[in-house]
Amino acid sequence: ETLQERHGKQNVKLVHLVRHAEGTHNVGEPTPDYKSPGQIDARLTEAGHAQCQALAARIPMLLQKDETTCILTSTLTRCIQTALYSIPHDYLLQHVAGTCNVEAHEAFRETV
Repeated sequence: ETLQERHGKQNVKLVHLVRHAEGTHNVGEPTPDYKSPGQIDARLTEAGHAQCQALAARIPMLLQKDETTCILTSTLTRCIQTALYSIPHDYLLQHVAGTCNVEAHEAFRETV
């Protein structure tokens, strides 16, 4: 029995948490440069882009058709890139248009 079956679909909110894909700041061995200003707002690596593509292939199976979808991300570039590259835009337009909110907020950001 699922939670939706037990409590009703309207009473259950499904939440998916996704950590950002691989960024330039977490490749290889940690270095003293890890906390440098240039690494704090690191971009995705090629491997990070590939991770986003792999997730994008699974998103239609994870998101419920015609249900409200809210995408929350921190303001860090690697997090925004992960959100943008992991959600197939055509899927959003076809299935959650008008019900999808996207918000980048400083409060979701990690601190070092």
